[in-house]
Amino acid sequence: MLKLVLSHGGLAAELLHSVEQINGAAAGFPSLCIPGEAGVAQAREAIERRLEEITEIPEVSQVSQVSEDPEPILILCALYGDTPFRAASTLVRPGRVQVIGGVNLAMLLKLACSATAGLSLEDTARVLRDRARCAIEIGKVAACPAAAAEGDPRPAPEPAKGC
Repeated sequence: MLKLVLSHGGLAAELLHSVEQINGAAAGFPSLCIPGEAGVAQAREAIERRLEEITEIPEVSQVSQVSEDPEPILILCALYGDTPFRAASTLVRPGRVQVIGGVNLAMLLKLACSATAGLSLEDTARVLRDRARCAIEIGKVAACPAAAAEGDPRPAPEPAKGC
């Protein structure tokens, strides 16, 4: 499965940089940062060009018409409804191209760890969405050792779970 992370500005590249810092290895998929002034048409053209660089398909917009079975493409956008998301959504083809809006670091770590290997495009999208939702928590005040000695029952937060 081919993956592409999209955002305005440099967020997509920085998210993948964070994945590399945490995982100790590159995420294994590219990013594309869309200029803030780009409209949907310009963003779509940039997405198509980037996908054409990482696929064997000369026109990604025609992916559903390719006779051979190309790898599915998963496009992960920083924000549901923003320009990159709306542009990428025009490329959605069931079973071939899927778009997720609202990417977060937990989602990308899950994807980089091959935890979704062997899943269909749609199942991968669902697993990533669910992982992203589970990774959002309201913080708890961590009890320091001195507070614990004084009987403070609040446990320290658990460390983040990687792969």
